Amino acid sequence: MQTLAEKYLIDYLAKTINKDKERSNIINIGANKSLVIEKELDSNDCDYVEDRTDIISPDVAHDNVYRTYICSVEEMTEVLSSEYDIAFANFVLEHVDDLKSSASEINRILKKGKTFVTSIPNP
Repeated sequence: MQTLAEKYLIDYLAKTINKDKERSNIINIGANKSLVIEKELDSNDCDYVEDRTDIISPDVAHDNVYRTYICSVEEMTEVLSSEYDIAFANFVLEHVDDLKSSASEINRILKKGKTFVTSIPNP
């Protein structure tokens, strides 16, 4: 079942991707094996290429997925700096011990002035 937070995240991502005239380079932080978000973006005719990170292998079969990284959000050293138009983390940051390092890494991999979208559970 899709939560309201996840629905909003997907809607916001779709609007942000579709407002650009060029293909968006996005990264799914803490992606795991789920393709829920990607399927929704595809149904909204979003033009994007996606990289994925997780502490376990985030490898999936999807036409828009390009690179995958096994790493934590606190230390994404393999991920290139200033690479992404959009970074998103769906129900990830509540599991992170070092939010300051996570924020620094997310800022590092985003292009200047670009977008980070996150959702966290509401108890």
